[in-house]
Amino acid sequence: MSIINFGLQGVAIMRDIMSTELEDIFKKVDALEEIHAAAAKNEDLKNGLRDCILNIQQLLHSRTERLIILEIDKLLDACETTAEILSKKKDFKNTL
Repeated sequence: MSIINFGLQGVAIMRDIMSTELEDIFKKVDALEEIHAAAAKNEDLKNGLRDCILNIQQLLHSRTERLIILEIDKLLDACETTAEILSKKKDFKNTL
């Protein structure tokens, strides 16, 4: 299991909702390139997108800042990655 998978175990990613007007504009674009172009033309959309991902950015930061860079793949078997098992391992207690 990679270190990032370990840190994000049990995390679902969802952005906050923007205003109805901004959500309507956002629904019309599909690709990342189109989103960039729309945000470049509309400052409110740019700010709305930035604001609507703040909470998930903070969550991801809090989950990943505590990760200890270890050779986790060598220390654990795939079946040893539940929170209960990891809580019993000295090297992993502070990351849970």
